[in-house]
Amino acid sequence: MRDRLGAADVLNSLGELSLRRASSGDGRHYHVQALALAREIGAQREEARALEGIGRCHLHDGHTTDGTTLRLVVHQRIGAAAARGVEETLATVLP
Repeated sequence: MRDRLGAADVLNSLGELSLRRASSGDGRHYHVQALALAREIGAQREEARALEGIGRCHLHDGHTTDGTTLRLVVHQRIGAAAARGVEETLATVLP
């Protein structure tokens, strides 16, 4: 299980790096792979990180409602402190 957790971490890192390099399609691809693996092994933190990354890819592509809503749901579900910041972002992009 530890190897698969490490693989999920690497996939999420590749997704984050791809998005920083302005490739949201590649970023989404890596995060989707990480999401599947994280769910398979029950790694909530990596699952949340993958969903967060997918949300950021949506935002990068101009899909503000999908991206921000997804990020908010993730953070609320895991009780992350970042949920408040995501709620504020959501308030600024939605009418």
